[in-house]
Amino acid sequence: MTNPAPVEPGIPATIEAVNDIGPDIRILRVRTNDAPPSWLAGQYMELTFAGMPPRSYSIASAPHSNVLEFHIRDSKTGGVSSHIVTTLKPGDALTLRGPFGYAAMIPGDTMPLLLVAGGMGLSQMKGIVEESLHSNHPGPIILCWGVKTDQDLYLKDHFDALEQQHAQFQFMPVVEAFLGQNAGQAIRANFADLSGMRIYVAGSPAMIAATLPHLQANGARADMIHGDDKALSPAIPPAPKGP
Repeated sequence: MTNPAPVEPGIPATIEAVNDIGPDIRILRVRTNDAPPSWLAGQYMELTFAGMPPRSYSIASAPHSNVLEFHIRDSKTGGVSSHIVTTLKPGDALTLRGPFGYAAMIPGDTMPLLLVAGGMGLSQMKGIVEESLHSNHPGPIILCWGVKTDQDLYLKDHFDALEQQHAQFQFMPVVEAFLGQNAGQAIRANFADLSGMRIYVAGSPAMIAATLPHLQANGARADMIHGDDKALSPAIPPAPKGP
C-alpha cells in the first residue's frame, strides 16, 4: 500500500486590513503570526477560516513586498468568498497553506512577457507585473485585462500609474461591452507575432478556452504558455477548492 503524501502544516495568520474596492470585491492584507512564507509571483495559497472549508486564492502581491494580498469577489452563493467579502474584519484569524502553483514568474527571466487576465484572474498577474518591474525586467511587459464592463476594472488607476512610471510596461484593458471583443481577440488583432513571448494566462476555464486559439493563431509556442488551468498544463493536479 502506498503511503499518502504528507499534508503541509497550516500557517497561522491574521487579517491586517480589508479594502472594499467595489460593491462585491474585497482586498485582504494578511500577516502571518511568524515569518512570512516564501513564494514566487503568480503562485496561490489555500486560505481556511474557522468553520469554513479551505479555498484557494492567488497571491496578488509581489514577493519583495513581504505582504500577502488576496483579491476576492463575492460569489453570491453563501460560500467562502461571500463570507470573506461580507463578514471578515481586521484581527480575524485564518490559516494559510502553500504556496502552490506552477504558473509562476521565473526568477531572472528576461523574455518579453504577455500577461492575459480575465476578470479576477488579474490578481495573479498583479504580482507578476510588480515583481517584474521591481527586478528591472527589460520588457516589454504587456498586461491585457479582459472584463465585461468598465465597472469591473477595479485596479485600472493602479496599472495606469505603473504604465506612466515604467516605459517597458504596457497596460491594455479590454472591455467587452465597449469593444465588442474579448481579451484573446484583442491580442490577436494587436500583436501579430507572439512566437518570442512568454505568456501567462489566468481566468475562468471558459475564458482560457476562448483565449488559447487566438494566441496560437499568432504564433504563441505551447511550451511558452503558462497557467494553472488543466487546459494549459494537463499534468498539474487541480487546485484545492471550496464552495
